[in-house]
Amino acid sequence: TLSADLVGAITMRVASILHAAHGHGYVHRDVKPEHILMDRDENGWFRVRLLDFGVCSSIRAPKDERDREVGRVFGTPSYVSPEQASGDPDVDARADVLGLGIVMFEALTGRLPFTGSNVANLLRRIIREDAPRAALIRHDLHHTFDSVVATALARDPEDRFPTMRSLSRALAPIVADRKS
Repeated sequence: TLSADLVGAITMRVASILHAAHGHGYVHRDVKPEHILMDRDENGWFRVRLLDFGVCSSIRAPKDERDREVGRVFGTPSYVSPEQASGDPDVDARADVLGLGIVMFEALTGRLPFTGSNVANLLRRIIREDAPRAALIRHDLHHTFDSVVATALARDPEDRFPTMRSLSRALAPIVADRKS
């Protein structure tokens, strides 16, 4: 597991990258730890990058292309939103908010919020169940941070942060020192 401050700083940087992508009409649809690259530059500053936009969706995609995606699940099953798990190709930024919420949950607790004996069972749980609270596993997690994670993981897209910027703004007051 990682410290809440580090998870918050990483989340804010990834949210910034995704906010820019969303501004250009793209939804990543596969936010997961393997796609988040962290290193330090020559001055020792912490850098975060987001990789692999290979299954992203675009608001500018032709209608026939979007129609061919109906019923297909894009993204890594453990990190998809309920709307992705349902095969909805017209997901928006809130699908990435949930994916980043899963990354936060896993980084804080060392566990995924949903598991299943097979992919179908996993997707069924994602669609039907609410995610557990991170603070129930990570007892030292501040309630405000836990609330941010819970909001990012809300099953109903209307209950999630509407944008990556709103997720970052919720984290800003509780992340101690983002630069270091």
